[in-house]
Amino acid sequence: MYTVDSNGSTVKYRLYPSNSNDHAETIMFLHGTNSDGNSSFSHIKNEFIENKNVVLPDYAGSGESTLPRSLDIEGLADQIISIIAEGNFDKPIHLVGTSLGAVVAAVVAAKQPSSISKLVLTAPWASNDDTRFNLLLKTWYELELKNKRLATAFALSHAFSPQKLSEFSHETIDMICNKESKNLAERIKIGLGVDIIEYLVKITSPTLVIGLTYDTLIPAYLVKKVSSLIPNSLYAEIESGHAVQIENPLPWVNKIKQFIT
Repeated sequence: MYTVDSNGSTVKYRLYPSNSNDHAETIMFLHGTNSDGNSSFSHIKNEFIENKNVVLPDYAGSGESTLPRSLDIEGLADQIISIIAEGNFDKPIHLVGTSLGAVVAAVVAAKQPSSISKLVLTAPWASNDDTRFNLLLKTWYELELKNKRLATAFALSHAFSPQKLSEFSHETIDMICNKESKNLAERIKIGLGVDIIEYLVKITSPTLVIGLTYDTLIPAYLVKKVSSLIPNSLYAEIESGHAVQIENPLPWVNKIKQFIT
């Protein structure tokens, strides 16, 4: 793993060089709230590594990265900007974010447009003025403070479509719910403070925004709002629950490949 110090924390990232090209383009994937780069995208990297360098960061408090004293969406974006600078890539990168990672990616693209070739945002949201979404995040946050197992169960119930989740065995669900995520409350709290409208309207990189038909965490109407705020962005939708990279990865990968080609 590689390391960069940024915003009071040590940020770790994995870099997988392209199999076939010393001067290949680079694609970076940014994970969501309750995950890290490796657990979210280790299986996805193989779809791109033939002709792309693949970068998988763990931003602050996730995976192998440490947690600073204070944490906000701009701070996470600055950490990604530091990784891009440290990587010294030959050309602007393609940046792909899911969920909270999509929010971070949008801020990065607005703050550092010269570093981003194409931007793909999956299940992003613009702000927390939606009553239902605000209620959902507050409930998740309160559960995480009081009962981590119930918090994980609550999050799991929104991570997949009903059909997909029904395929899990009771044993698998118990195993997932008994696994504790470090610093999760702090990352959920970041989500509660999101308001990136001022950044979205400044994005100039070609952008694909992807909504997920069966997503009950960040429904498609919230994702469409993001797309409407980004100048000249494209919108697409995939039949999946929130964790598309797990539930229905092939259509998602194909849309990314088509867009960045």
